[in-house]
Amino acid sequence: MDYKKIANEILDLIGGSKNVATLEHCSTRLRFSLVDKSVVDVEKIKKIKGVMGVVDGSQFQIVIGNNVVEVYDILLKICPLSGNQGIEAKKDDRKWGAKLLEFIISVFQPLVPAIAGAGVLKSVLLLLSMFGLLKNV
Repeated sequence: MDYKKIANEILDLIGGSKNVATLEHCSTRLRFSLVDKSVVDVEKIKKIKGVMGVVDGSQFQIVIGNNVVEVYDILLKICPLSGNQGIEAKKDDRKWGAKLLEFIISVFQPLVPAIAGAGVLKSVLLLLSMFGLLKNV
């Protein structure tokens, strides 16, 4: 995987380093606080080889996967953030309830597939047990 190419393409499509107020990462995602989200080309970012998805919430997040640290390190080298620290992101006009709901959703959204998978597995085990194909332990 060409991490430098991925980092350069991401930086170009989010509006360059002047549009980045802060940059962080978690275990699988790059997390941007952007000055102006309207200049971001989300569809082109989704098509970059190595990008698994995009989440546009209170932070702009790009899902990279296990290689996020490598892309993050290159982004820090090519994206000088020191001059952007004082730039405030555009004012968020949403009510506090909408912001709270978005935060709660962003926390629990990654857990939904695991919960759904556990429910399906439990249903399959129950059906197997009902038809006598699985002995109760």
